[in-house]
Formats: sequence, structure tokens, C-alpha cells
Amino acid sequence: MYLFGGFIGGNLTLITVVLTINQLVLSRQLRSPGELRTQIQQIKEYRAEIEERTDAGIAPAMPAAFLAFLLQSTRQQAQALEEMTANPDSQRLQTDIEDLTAPITEQIDQILDRIDDPELGIFEVLLPLLMTNYAEAIYDARQIRQTYQEALSNETATTINGLIEDLEQIDVARQYFKTVYIQQELAILSRFILYVGIPAELTTVAMLLLFLQPANAAVALQLPSFLIVAAIAVGFAPLSLLVTFVLRIATVAYRTAAITPFTTPGQES
Repeated sequence: MYLFGGFIGGNLTLITVVLTINQLVLSRQLRSPGELRTQIQQIKEYRAEIEERTDAGIAPAMPAAFLAFLLQSTRQQAQALEEMTANPDSQRLQTDIEDLTAPITEQIDQILDRIDDPELGIFEVLLPLLMTNYAEAIYDARQIRQTYQEALSNETATTINGLIEDLEQIDVARQYFKTVYIQQELAILSRFILYVGIPAELTTVAMLLLFLQPANAAVALQLPSFLIVAAIAVGFAPLSLLVTFVLRIATVAYRTAAITPFTTPGQES
């Protein structure tokens, strides 16, 4: 009796709080025409900047295809940089370049293998990027550019600058995908909380009334134990659903907290 009574008040509070917080977050999507034009223009400029850096044509609109488009351009920059220093006068420079480009190329190949389907959802696209942080690679590239600035040709220096810009663009894409993903997750959470919360409330109210009514006491005592366990599970369902979504969103936010060129120990682990 006390358990089902607690479910009623707890779930009602949980549903109300989740929906309130969700509406506050989703209210950011309500913008004036001027704000929408500004946002669209910024996204168009971002796409145009990426397309300008590659000869592959128009950047795709789907997240998986767009990310593959961007990663392939970055991989080409890394390979071009490595080929430019294949026979340098400085063996140390060649080693530093290889130490820079090899991990980048290897990681990009791993990500491309995981997003080979252009119809992947936003979470499947974002997932391999959670283990990606190019802050250290950007730092190493800048160190090479500064240390060997007299030994680098203009073409090599330009390629290093292009590689740095491509790595920064990957982080911009990751942060944008994270924003879209969290907005989608919160919208889905609101729907599921209502789908699960209302039946949970009805179930717990019915069970509570069954135990409270003296006329139904005999019926309540004759209920199979698995029905009582099932009703308790239904009462815990909204909380379980909330924990699942919050853990996933919090993990994504934690893994992408720092924005390039900064990083955190958690993102490098």
C-alpha cells in the first residue's frame, strides 16, 4: 500500500518536472524569421567553406554522408602532407609529420567503416565521434609549423594549415550533431514519459484502491505474486526510462564537453 502510494506521487512529480525542463530546452527552437535566416545562413557558410576545401562537389545533406565527406577531405590533407615530406632534408621533421598524420588517418578509417551507411541516424553518426578529439593533433601540427617554419615550403605550410582547419571543422560538425541529438532525445523522452507514465499512474492507482478497499481485501490477497511484481515494475518504469535517457545524454555531453582546440582528461582517456 505504501509502495503504490509513493509511486503515484513520485511518478506524477517526475512526469511534471521532466516535461517542464524539456519544454524549456525545446523552446530554443522557437525563433523569429530573422533568427532563422541567420541560423540558416551560418549553416550555409559552414557547408560552403567545407565544399571550397575539397573538389568532391556538393556536401551531402544526411549526417552520415556529410561526415564521411568531411572526413575524406581531412584524410586527403593528411596523406598529402605525409607525401610532401617523404624525402625531406630533416629526418626529424619526417618523423614528426608521420607521428602526426598516422593516428589521424587510422582513426578516420575506423570512423568511415562505422558510418558506411548513408541512412544512419544521428546517434549512430555521433557515436564514433565521442572517442574523437583532435585538440592534441592540432597542437602537434602547430608545433611542427612553428618549429620548422624555416624548413617548410610554402606548399607544405599551406597543407598543414588546411589540415588544422579540417580538424577544427570535424569538431564543429560533432558539436552540431550533439546539439541535434540532444534535442531529439529530449523530444523522444517527453513522448515516452507520457506513453509510460500515464499507464504507470493508472496501474498504481488501481492497485492502491484494490488494497485500500476492505471489500477487495480478499481479492487482493488472492492475486498471484507475479501480478504484484509486474505492477511494481510498471511503477518503476518511468524512473527507469528517465535514468536510461539521462545517462545516455550525460555521457554524450561529457565526452564532447571541451571544444577544439581545448580538451579534457576525460575526452583523452
